[in-house]
Amino acid sequence: MKRLSWVIAVIVAVLVVGACRVEERPAPAPETRAPGGTQPATREQEWDKVVAGARKEGKLTWYSFGGTLPRDAVAKILSERYGIELEYLVIRSAELFPRVVNERKAGLYIPDVLAGGPAAMVVNFKPAGYLDPIGSTVILPEAKDPAGWLWGGLKFVDKEPSTIISFIAKLENPIAINTDLVQPGEIKGYQDLLQPKWKGKIEMNDPTVEGTGLSWYSVVSQKLGLDYMRQLARQEVTFVIDHRIEMEWLARGKYAVLIGPQDGQFASFKDAGAPVGLLTPVEGTFLSSGGGSIALMNRAPHPNAARLFINWLLTREGQDLWQKSAMQQSARVDLPPGFTGTARKEGAAYMWISDEDTLLGKSKYGKEAAQVFGIVR
Repeated sequence: MKRLSWVIAVIVAVLVVGACRVEERPAPAPETRAPGGTQPATREQEWDKVVAGARKEGKLTWYSFGGTLPRDAVAKILSERYGIELEYLVIRSAELFPRVVNERKAGLYIPDVLAGGPAAMVVNFKPAGYLDPIGSTVILPEAKDPAGWLWGGLKFVDKEPSTIISFIAKLENPIAINTDLVQPGEIKGYQDLLQPKWKGKIEMNDPTVEGTGLSWYSVVSQKLGLDYMRQLARQEVTFVIDHRIEMEWLARGKYAVLIGPQDGQFASFKDAGAPVGLLTPVEGTFLSSGGGSIALMNRAPHPNAARLFINWLLTREGQDLWQKSAMQQSARVDLPPGFTGTARKEGAAYMWISDEDTLLGKSKYGKEAAQVFGIVR
């Protein structure tokens, strides 16, 4: 009996230990809940909330500068798909910031988003504290997908906090020519422009103001030096602010060479049969965001509509529409160029010039160009 009692006691002990081990298994991790005990929103639910909020706001105000933009097409999509009315203002870059400053002094907070070249955003709007961080506003998987973008993700112009996204990566064509006046191989690089035969036959987009001319000067002056620029100045270069006028003069043969052509204007003249062409100098070229950057205004009156617009714009549909209208290649790599002009070459190395440091340094280069070329405005 004693032996039997001992065996029973051992069996009972084993069962108790096994039961304890089962009870000691880690319990499943508790579900993460948002404040108030509700489940956190999925990405789809978050997007649905943005859309619902945008519909309720019913309006988006977009201030834009630079380029030919798809206003009517965007207005139609926002209205028919989301019930949002688009208010759109196109204004010169130099006039935009003073306008917004005066609006805010009067207690008016009008634009929701800015779209255009990034220079004014970096130089004026960000230091003034007028922009909100933009990265967290992008929630659509297609808009965020790293595989869809040239740089393996969204490209922020500025450093922390990042407030500006560049969605265009246009190949800058620094030289346009009249093909009746310039023969193939006659101009291979910038040094060829110094030949006596081109004296008085070169025009340039004004390098003292924001635009293609200043972008060109900012890059090439670093690469070739001030001595080259002083030699170029002795070629009696004509400086033009209006992109259409400079292309018209080139097409008519008033000038043989145009430094700093604008893509949209070049395409218009080329498509119309004008004798114009593009040259990529042997010294190389660069990529810029052109007129394709977007920023979210702080204290935006229609924040959900702004967020919806930013997300839609970064999708394939939004980018395809933009690049076809603006004639500037999207930074998305899952789209064909969709415009007349020179597209990026896969695998080629390009200098990126639309970063915060370069843009902040442009005013210095503009002043330098004015001195070198004797430009007085």
